[in-house]
Amino acid sequence: MDGERETPLDSEGWQTEAQSVIQDVRGHVQVITTSSILHCGNTRIYLNLTTQEGDRFTIELSRQGFRVVGSDHDNLSLDNAEDPAYFETPYSLLGSVSPAFSTSFGAKLCERLAQLQAKELPLNAI
Repeated sequence: MDGERETPLDSEGWQTEAQSVIQDVRGHVQVITTSSILHCGNTRIYLNLTTQEGDRFTIELSRQGFRVVGSDHDNLSLDNAEDPAYFETPYSLLGSVSPAFSTSFGAKLCERLAQLQAKELPLNAI
């Protein structure tokens, strides 16, 4: 990797990345969609999130990671925070804003591990 540069994503690449995130966490939130209002470019994409508790946020996904930028859907009210908190994964961001996410995710993980232990689940399904 020395000397290699990371290829920036284009708008389509960010859409693909966002869809992967949505697929991973959709069972643990009420709503998660890409914003149809906020501009997606070569540097970021925005997600609208409603937690299991009913809290609504706009999430920015960029090369720096995930961060909350709005206190409602399609909202950038928190974008100019002096110390923006970036998270490496959607799981760490969701764990910080939704206690129910941690409970739901942990329960699903335990269920899958129990299935694996009972050999009901193929190894590649985790």
